[in-house]
Amino acid sequence: GAILVSAFVYAGKGVLPAEVDKSRYPIFPTPPDLKVKRTSLCVVVTDTGLGIPEEGIKELFHTYKQGKLSPVTNEDKGTGLGLVIAKGIVDAHGGTIGVVSKKGEGTSFFFTIPL
Repeated sequence: GAILVSAFVYAGKGVLPAEVDKSRYPIFPTPPDLKVKRTSLCVVVTDTGLGIPEEGIKELFHTYKQGKLSPVTNEDKGTGLGLVIAKGIVDAHGGTIGVVSKKGEGTSFFFTIPL
């Protein structure tokens, strides 16, 4: 797959200013996903990997929970604390953090920090 890292300032109105080739990166957060109420820095990391099933997304930002690394094995690595810590930092700055994913197409993790 491929990975795209995007960083942009977004005022919370209209379309996103980042030009993303939807044919190459079909999964990208929309303005409602970002939940921006005032001008913010937005950072998005998008991949064209396997995607995350909907039931797996619900667990990602909880302590000691993590998605499976492979659909073939049940191997877990790490403690499941990375996204919880990131969420705490973003929340402390008044921002939002989230993920959008579609199984078989890819995933976008994102965060916003008000400026």
